[in-house]
Amino acid sequence: MTYFRDLELIPDQSKSDLHYHADFIEIISLSCGEDGLNFDSLYDRYTEEQVSDYIEVIKERETSYADKYPFVLSGHTRLARRENISRIHLIYLFLLFCSHTNKTTISPSSLRSQFEDLSKVALSKYLPDLAICHTIGKSSNENDHYVGTIVNKLNKLAEDLKCIKTFEENDFSAQNSGDLGLDVVAWVPFDGDPHFHKIMQTYLCQCATGKDWVKKQSEPEKIKNVLRIPRASVDTLFVPYDLRSSDGTFHKFHEITIKLLFDRRRIINLFTGIEEDLAALGNLTENLQGAASFEPSLVD
Repeated sequence: MTYFRDLELIPDQSKSDLHYHADFIEIISLSCGEDGLNFDSLYDRYTEEQVSDYIEVIKERETSYADKYPFVLSGHTRLARRENISRIHLIYLFLLFCSHTNKTTISPSSLRSQFEDLSKVALSKYLPDLAICHTIGKSSNENDHYVGTIVNKLNKLAEDLKCIKTFEENDFSAQNSGDLGLDVVAWVPFDGDPHFHKIMQTYLCQCATGKDWVKKQSEPEKIKNVLRIPRASVDTLFVPYDLRSSDGTFHKFHEITIKLLFDRRRIINLFTGIEEDLAALGNLTENLQGAASFEPSLVD
């Protein structure tokens, strides 16, 4: 079985968006099995200068992620997967595939669903233990708190946050089971205070696996049209991309308008790497392990 597709086609993002193409090179390297990728083979798709720029991004990743990085860079000649792929490496590879769903045979809808679930786990790790965190997105596999129609979900969320509803039920069709742009929601209550909801931090999260993540930054605002959310709310965006340049700074920082952003680097750094629970990856774990140990010679 193969886990990769369309690797002869480079990403359609600008070649100056270095992190997209560095991802693509990592995926190609993974598809080459234990031998890894010789960078000379990229010159039919990229110029030597472009390849050198992408290698600088990969070099910075190797340094920054350290033991959590699933690849080994050999100078400017070769990139190969680590000999031993750990649980934290599988999380990295999962985020890599979520960043380029068109380069893998793994179901895009499955990747999106598990990304919402993983984002919830990451947010729980980021917030204090007292925090309450739920998925609400229609794609999530673990959404067992906000279920049914959008009206049911909004009524339940209003009940949880003790906030005023500003919508009529007939504003939505009876068949609408959407999420109104909200994939994960969390709040930090004050234990023992019955008026905790008056002024508290609430996190309204969108999880974006698509290329148009910049536009997705406004999605959490939609919920404020139907619920009077506590004013100390934090619009939050989760993306599987490593949105970093070769010096570790955010690429195109001027396009980031969201209040709180979790990119691949921030997500991975929330995991210790020691016996991490992969439950959030659900039934994708087997596919990820297969991709991590992929050998081209074993494919018919």
